[in-house]
Amino acid sequence: MPLFTKSIFASFAFTIISLSALQAQDSIFLKGRILSDRGNPVTGSMVGLRGSSGDFRLRIKPDTLGYFSIRFSGTAGQYSIRAFAAGYAPYAGNIQLNSASNDAGTLVLKRIDSNILEQVTIVKDPNPVKLKGDTTEFNASAYKTNPDATAEDLVQKMPGVTTSNGQIQAQGENVKQVLVDGRPFFGDDPASVLRNLPAEVVDKIQVFDRRSDQSQATGFDDGNTSKTINIITRSQFRNGMFGKAYAGYGTDDRYKSGVVLNKFKGAQRITLLGSFNNINEQNFSAEDLMGVMSSGGGGGGMRGGMRGGMGRPGGSPGGMSSADNFLVDQRSGITQTGAFGLNYSNKFKKSELSASYFFNNSYNENTSTTNRYYVTGSENGLTYRESSRNNTINTNHRINLRWEYKPDTLHSLIVSPKASVQINKPNSSVTGLNSINLIGLSSNFNEYAANSTGYNASLGLLYRIGYKKKGRSLTFNITPALSGNKGNSSWNNGTLRIADSMVLSSADVKSEQMKSNLSMAANATYTEAAGKNGLLSISINATANQTNNEKRTSGRDTATELYNITDTLLSNDLKSRYNSAYTGLAYRWNKGKWSWNISLNAQWAELNNEQYFPVRPTVNRNFYSLLPGAMLMFKPSEKDGIRLFYRTANNAPSVDQLQEVVNNTNPLQLSTGNKNLKQDFQNNIFSRYSRVNAKKGTSLFVMLGGSFTRNYIGTSTFIANTDTMLSSGVFLQRGAQLSSPVNLNGMGSLRTFANYSFPVKKLKSNFNLNGGANYSRTPGIVNGAVNFANSISPNFGLVISSNISEKVDFTISSNTSYTTVSNSLQKALNSAYTNQMSKFRIQANPWKGLVLQTEVTHQLFNGLSTDLNNNFLIWNAGIGYKFLKKRAAELRLTAYDILRQNNSLSRNITETYYEDVQTNVLQRFFMLTFTYNLRAFGAPQQTPHTGGFPSGMPHAMPPRN
Repeated sequence: MPLFTKSIFASFAFTIISLSALQAQDSIFLKGRILSDRGNPVTGSMVGLRGSSGDFRLRIKPDTLGYFSIRFSGTAGQYSIRAFAAGYAPYAGNIQLNSASNDAGTLVLKRIDSNILEQVTIVKDPNPVKLKGDTTEFNASAYKTNPDATAEDLVQKMPGVTTSNGQIQAQGENVKQVLVDGRPFFGDDPASVLRNLPAEVVDKIQVFDRRSDQSQATGFDDGNTSKTINIITRSQFRNGMFGKAYAGYGTDDRYKSGVVLNKFKGAQRITLLGSFNNINEQNFSAEDLMGVMSSGGGGGGMRGGMRGGMGRPGGSPGGMSSADNFLVDQRSGITQTGAFGLNYSNKFKKSELSASYFFNNSYNENTSTTNRYYVTGSENGLTYRESSRNNTINTNHRINLRWEYKPDTLHSLIVSPKASVQINKPNSSVTGLNSINLIGLSSNFNEYAANSTGYNASLGLLYRIGYKKKGRSLTFNITPALSGNKGNSSWNNGTLRIADSMVLSSADVKSEQMKSNLSMAANATYTEAAGKNGLLSISINATANQTNNEKRTSGRDTATELYNITDTLLSNDLKSRYNSAYTGLAYRWNKGKWSWNISLNAQWAELNNEQYFPVRPTVNRNFYSLLPGAMLMFKPSEKDGIRLFYRTANNAPSVDQLQEVVNNTNPLQLSTGNKNLKQDFQNNIFSRYSRVNAKKGTSLFVMLGGSFTRNYIGTSTFIANTDTMLSSGVFLQRGAQLSSPVNLNGMGSLRTFANYSFPVKKLKSNFNLNGGANYSRTPGIVNGAVNFANSISPNFGLVISSNISEKVDFTISSNTSYTTVSNSLQKALNSAYTNQMSKFRIQANPWKGLVLQTEVTHQLFNGLSTDLNNNFLIWNAGIGYKFLKKRAAELRLTAYDILRQNNSLSRNITETYYEDVQTNVLQRFFMLTFTYNLRAFGAPQQTPHTGGFPSGMPHAMPPRN
């Protein structure tokens, strides 16, 4: 480590020791008691304290006798105080606090007369949506759904919330996490929560950018946010059990069965779910894919750049298995799935705990046809057509735990361990054809199989020390992590020249790979008040990553039939280390309607690569960067808010991108790494405007963001015009290619998105209009010449969702995008295509227990390959009958894809080619399903999360802006 870095660490360590020795300064002490109007303590009561300026909030929980007391750092003055509890009218008043001891006295809550409650007619809240800072809150009662609706059905009725390829999106961004009453639920898997939580238990839906734990602890917005939905449950569903069990069987041996069981008791949440089916119903999260996503085992070369439509994931060279083996879209291939999940969360006197375990086993059969068109720059008409068949068995286990401990208002500890294990067994068969100007040039075949196990484990520790002086805090964050995979693969391939039927190349090899990554990230941040409205932050961060990647490839000895001939071209042993350290300074200012902060980090990074086999080259590089950042927030009124954000970042190349080992699983599309890669430098800018009119029920959301990257890690592709032997010893027949990663400049993107929602009372429906445009400029090298692939894609969408009654629920939606692609290197391959999806869904309960449902989806692609089905209609319909007490049971007959037109199409666009992909899908079948719904609730209980002040705020800290 450089001398100046050691000096930084030494200075910072001395600063920490000095700061920890500081004595607490002036503080405010407040005590009091909450009693009912009958003189008894009130179970589940809470006290809220808020500064007159609105920028200081506390939540206090009394003991079992109703007494409460708290000591916190703050300024003397007037505060508003509020007491509340389920079944009681809230208490609200003001209190003058001095810098010494204060007594609020007894706060009396009046019980609401149950006889009066029985006579009250509940009407719809006239305010379906509210804007609270950067949080958009929807009132669930303003959006009517049928009795069988899930939380996923409910949120899709709300402005700015849509579903794209099975992924929930809010305000134009993918939802990364769904919380229930402010606490994690099934880790980071939004689908598990929304699809298994009934809509009837939902009271409020909050959509916001959840800041990292580090950011929440320090009070500085570091830009590390994730789009999050928080579900606030209705009080009557917080004490009891609810869920469902179902089983169905249909034609072609189709089946599904499962159970969802929830037990809520106050703050305690226990959920059990299981699902077994062969109709493509599954729950995957990104974490399920970690550890085995090293690269493309059975596919072709490297993929990069932007994609349109439902693009398949790409991979890096030199690995064993591809993300293609796991990311199974519901309309791509046919999948059998067995899944099991268990979630537990609870809140105790001084701590909160959330834990979940998730198991998923799937078997996927996938056949696809690919038409690929290359930007060669010198020889027009190079195309590649591929047919593939893939069978994949994937098993994964995932465990998430989060424990938050707050012994008092000045200290907190968050422990968040995670672990996952995946076992992946892909088996594929691929045939391909290279053509020039429609004349066959060469063909290839490939048989591939692998068996690999991947793992991930991390332990997040965040400790915060608060001081009685306002704004002073010290935060420590450390996260060790371990990941890797181990396994073997085998492939047999060959290439035939069509002109003379000559075999140009063949391989029959086996490979073993071991990959491991050990990382450690540590951070310490000190904050101090700077003036009346300012806050200063000083931080230091250190990260260390070490990756070992060993791959041994052996060819078959025809004499002995043993795989004992080491192929040095396809083997490698590489160790990569990436260490970085930075020291940062940030300043935040917050007053009234305005809030802004600026930051500057000075970063040093070291990249070290040591190769041990087949040769021993070493690469050592040091990088020095200044990373500025800024944020501005302006809230002119309670109706609207503006946010501007600028951030810079570095990304280091992965070990797969650095490892110079050839991936020849497809002889026509080889790929390798590049040991000379540098880290990139990203500039990101983001702006957002939100406006909500609660009276009219309208909302407007506008977003504009862009990025520009220096040293972008793109792709350099050499396409052989004649049979060529490269200096590296790699042979390429005419039309074949070799791809490798390379640093390029000129990468940029721009994205805009707008959503406007309004009710139409005459139709008793909500209208949701959205539109935007995406632009990207991606550089790549083809045969030594730089090509810029420019893509512009405007889009428009409309959703009309009914709000008539629970007996009639319909949704009409349509989304259209028009994409143009232009290449600077070869104008002949410029293209344009349209993608439109329209859907109509209706469910009606016309008479007693009768249920009628139908859904029609129309998909149109215009501009794709002429031999693909670009226009198809999917029609599903069902009829059911509810019976038993409270209509708890239902028998339903459903027909899927009645017209037998289901299809899967996508266009993928990169800087060197574009391609159209068609994949097999599940088509027409009929199924009879029995479902039993469980509802058993006791007296309503109120959790501390719904008592008037937002949850998730650190004590004695400013609220989220």
